[in-house]
Amino acid sequence: MKKLNKCGFTMIEVMVTTFVLVVAICGLLGLFFSSIVLNETSRNISLATQAAQAKLEELKNVIFSDLPSYNNASFDVAGFGTGLAKGRIEVSDTVYNTSDYNLKKVHISVSWRQNANRIVGEDSDLDGVYSAGKDINNNGEINSPAEIYTFISN
Repeated sequence: MKKLNKCGFTMIEVMVTTFVLVVAICGLLGLFFSSIVLNETSRNISLATQAAQAKLEELKNVIFSDLPSYNNASFDVAGFGTGLAKGRIEVSDTVYNTSDYNLKKVHISVSWRQNANRIVGEDSDLDGVYSAGKDINNNGEINSPAEIYTFISN
């Protein structure tokens, strides 16, 4: 009698291999979707920062005594859909005097809505208006990952 040469995989080996492949594919899909979200966030931070910088360039051309009229102003942000982003300008009432210049502190921040209705920044309703309920860190201003602080001189 000849011995039969039994080759192949058992059902348990096939099931374990399939399970390992499914876990690996799920992990890769998770990384793929995370990279999509990070790409969107990076794009939005770039757009928001560019908008804040453009608004600052506009303010540099304003007469120094007219700067307070821009305090608590809001602006729409280019590159986002209608109602998906709002910028806010805060100009300090205090004039900081140095030996040669008078300075006003300017803070420009931009908040926006990401996919899944997630708001980035403290302006939770994207209206560009400060209220105590929005100020998560209680510092008296609306903050965002895309913001600029600077001083403008006369």
